[in-house]
Amino acid sequence: MNNRHVLLVLPVLLASCNEDEMPQPQVETQIEVKQIVLGERLPNPYSLSVMQKAADELSEESSLKSAQMLQATHRYLRFAPRDTAELDKLEADTSIFFYSYPMDYDIAQEGDIYTDPAKPDGILKYMYCAVEVDHKLPDVPYEVLDDLYILEETNVFVENEENDDDEDIETSNKSTRNSYWEELETKAMELVGAEVPMNKSSWRPQGNITYLDNTLYQQIPLEGVPVRCRKSIFVTHQCCTDAKGHFSFGKLRGYVTYYIRWSRDHFKIRGHEGLSVAESTIKTHTKKSADYFICYQGSIAWECASIFRAAHFYYYKASNYGVSSPSKKSLTIRPSTKPDSRNGCYNNHVWGSDVHIFCIKDNSAKIFCT
Repeated sequence: MNNRHVLLVLPVLLASCNEDEMPQPQVETQIEVKQIVLGERLPNPYSLSVMQKAADELSEESSLKSAQMLQATHRYLRFAPRDTAELDKLEADTSIFFYSYPMDYDIAQEGDIYTDPAKPDGILKYMYCAVEVDHKLPDVPYEVLDDLYILEETNVFVENEENDDDEDIETSNKSTRNSYWEELETKAMELVGAEVPMNKSSWRPQGNITYLDNTLYQQIPLEGVPVRCRKSIFVTHQCCTDAKGHFSFGKLRGYVTYYIRWSRDHFKIRGHEGLSVAESTIKTHTKKSADYFICYQGSIAWECASIFRAAHFYYYKASNYGVSSPSKKSLTIRPSTKPDSRNGCYNNHVWGSDVHIFCIKDNSAKIFCT
């Protein structure tokens, strides 16, 4: 296959590597493991009890007799899958954004693997999420960590635009709801001692994801990568990078954390530790764009990016070049740390995956061809 058809050059080096020269390719004999390290637990202003207290205080300040009784809009859950079948059930619901670490903690160090101290030797980790209260949940054991009140999921931020007359009333109602939500959210933050954003103006989270092809020795964009943007602890938005490796979200208020789970509807890449989908936390608690250059062979992120690039091409682009896409619609790919083994080990049911990639010593072209 002629790789030059699918490899594009992005000329601007990103901040995560030296700005003056491309990083020298390095072949590692073992995978570099970058742990996700949690910091302090964050105060939770979105807990239903806190929001109710905030609503009560706002009503007193406004000389109203009483505030309305709030009902939970979301639940903060922790799932405990017991086997790979239950893990597959969780991952099959793509409308739920799962995390392998608790969502209500600061992230002290960005990385690719989280080791849960509650299950340090467990293959299957806890899976955390926040879902609407009426969402039908997978049949997997879980516990409710908290009841939440979050309006932002259902009330879209309204920018100042010209509207037709028929839309004026609806726009006014949305603006009123958003104004109340901002007041309620700010009051709740003050009650629990959370950081209150001084600048309430909206901004657009966006960025670029690129990758070092160490065969062509070029920095190329990664297309189709699902990027998550999580704000307000529990609110997650997701989009995919375009052909230039660029991603962009609608305008939001406050700080965000950018996060990747290396999977698409047709395939997923397992992590080295455990059986969950591989992940990368790429920028935390920021109001800036995320330019992420994956440039070091031997890192988990580089390995996942190499595999993702080929799998995405195979499923979504190969037909453009006369190559048939796979008939199997739920491919699972598992990197391994056995450098002397052979690539392409199919249907290894011990690990519950379809294809193993032993690519520590391989360059990008060999991984792509596998």
